[in-house]
Amino acid sequence: MNAPLEDTLLDAGLQAALYPRSIAVIGASDNPEKIGGRPIKCMLRHGYAGAIYPVNPGRGEVQGLKAYADLAALPEAPDLAIVAVPGRAAVEAVAACAARGVRVAVVMSSGFGETDAAGKAAQGEMLAAARAAGMRLVGPNTQGVVNFGLGAIASFATLIGEVPPADGPIAVVSQSGAMSVVPYAFLRARGLGVRHSHATGNEADLTVADFAAAVALDPGVKLILLYLESLPDPEALARPPRSLAAAACPSWRSRPACPSAARPRPVRTPGRWPPKTAWSTPSSTSSASGACRTCAHCAMPPNSICATGSRPAGAWWLSPIQAPPA
Repeated sequence: MNAPLEDTLLDAGLQAALYPRSIAVIGASDNPEKIGGRPIKCMLRHGYAGAIYPVNPGRGEVQGLKAYADLAALPEAPDLAIVAVPGRAAVEAVAACAARGVRVAVVMSSGFGETDAAGKAAQGEMLAAARAAGMRLVGPNTQGVVNFGLGAIASFATLIGEVPPADGPIAVVSQSGAMSVVPYAFLRARGLGVRHSHATGNEADLTVADFAAAVALDPGVKLILLYLESLPDPEALARPPRSLAAAACPSWRSRPACPSAARPRPVRTPGRWPPKTAWSTPSSTSSASGACRTCAHCAMPPNSICATGSRPAGAWWLSPIQAPPA
């Protein structure tokens, strides 16, 4: 079983998200192609050794596993709970997870902070229940979290079923669900293994920066790819490199597709490692047309994913038509 460099460097919720010993699926389906069925199908297929607890009050069995009417009926409090029920039922499921002692809830349900004022209020209610119990929250509106090294596939991504996984030294962390698995598919097509693939969704609680710092503590991870659609807390991404240095893990940096011209952009200082982060206005980092300028630190083309492993002198970029160097 792969494990982080030092468990004490992760809080209990992040530890459970990356290395769950047991997983409950609230809204579990006997149909392996439904959102509540696909994680179970994938975990059974790819050798997850922990306990899987389907929760569905209308069934006694789901995909060959004993099903439970609710969380209270489980023989233990699971490390991780997938919430795959809609609307108000999702809010109530998060509260039930918090009351049961679940460490982290992965809320796949949508219709919350990404929608309207009512959705934002419901998301806030979820977060309040989680925080009151010390439980961490992934999402809502997340595709899920995956540790292929364990077969812990708390995700409904269809590409995982279409592209056979293999453990490897790469981690993908993304705000977008699609972009948590599209790079995975490209990498697997080139024979490269991927250990982590995590989508953070609405980031009511855990963020890309949290997961980036967490996967960096995994000694088997040599490269982290990030995809960001927004960056509300730029300093949070400046902290992971310091944690990497403390853990003697490879340093990393990344840049997503071009942000909007109205948003401040990161500029890396050449010749410094880890790179010092400065934040400037669009006028100093974009052309008159609003397109992103090439990264000043590593000469990375716009709209590419940039990262380094243990070689700060030469960052490289990955695109759908170019495999990373050996």
